[in-house]
Amino acid sequence: MHDKQLSTIFVSIASYRDLECYHTIKNIFDKASNPNRVYIGVVWQYMPDIDPHNVQNDYSDNVKIIKIDARESRGVCWARSKAQSLWSGQEFYLQVDSHSRFVDNWDVILFEEIEKCNSDKVVLSTICMQYTPPNEYGPLAATTMRIDGFNNDRLPFFKGIRHEENIPSPVPSPWVCGHFLFCSSKIILECPYDPYLYFYGEEISLASRLWTSGWDIFAPSRGIVFHGYSVVHRHWKDHKNGSLLNEMAYKRVRHLLGIEITDDANVLYDLNKYSLGCNRLLSDYERFAHIDLKNNLIFKKKPDSLP
Repeated sequence: MHDKQLSTIFVSIASYRDLECYHTIKNIFDKASNPNRVYIGVVWQYMPDIDPHNVQNDYSDNVKIIKIDARESRGVCWARSKAQSLWSGQEFYLQVDSHSRFVDNWDVILFEEIEKCNSDKVVLSTICMQYTPPNEYGPLAATTMRIDGFNNDRLPFFKGIRHEENIPSPVPSPWVCGHFLFCSSKIILECPYDPYLYFYGEEISLASRLWTSGWDIFAPSRGIVFHGYSVVHRHWKDHKNGSLLNEMAYKRVRHLLGIEITDDANVLYDLNKYSLGCNRLLSDYERFAHIDLKNNLIFKKKPDSLP
């Protein structure tokens, strides 16, 4: 059992020129039942002559920031990896985007959700409902994820499914969403974020790595976090090398998942640090997810054709 008041939480935020970041940090503390047990690590990527230099607030002692000139940024996964370096031993890990809003007592609710899951290695993750700054919120309801197809680069993409109300208990899922993920901080040691990914491919890579490392993924039984989808600044709009970074990341994920093997040393650099786990097989993950990654197939039931 987890102490709903005493267990500490490290919140990872990768922020790219996002003026919502300050408000997200403030909301995290304002809405927590026990804000003193919340610690935030921010990678603040900003344009020095244009954007604010700081995103601190009244809980500045609980916020660590890495400041980076946005022109030196290499994308969201690179920034998430750097954010994990700010972890200082807190028991739990929460990953959100810098454009997020929270329900009241979100910290207690997360622990209540974990206690409902029949697993020692729980990951809570889903696509969240929308908010529009400054204070327009969509319906607060449980959401789950489903695979919605494969893109032209042979990687899956996902869709959020909104339920009309809360559901009885968290739902086992093969999928994670990068903008909301909560679990033990052991994830930082067992499945550290791959800084050589870029944007697309992040979620199927992490989900397969977590599942094969023995983690069980669940979608929460109720809405906890809102996500702002109207992002002003996108990394690939500011950086001419964005398409190259994305292409390299696609090749890296395809190799990891056995979709297309490569011998490109640049693509494979340090991949052993961000590989699949040894607790369960990738083929079993595909059965669980009802997919065939190599052949880009989605099944309505367990695919007997997989080895």
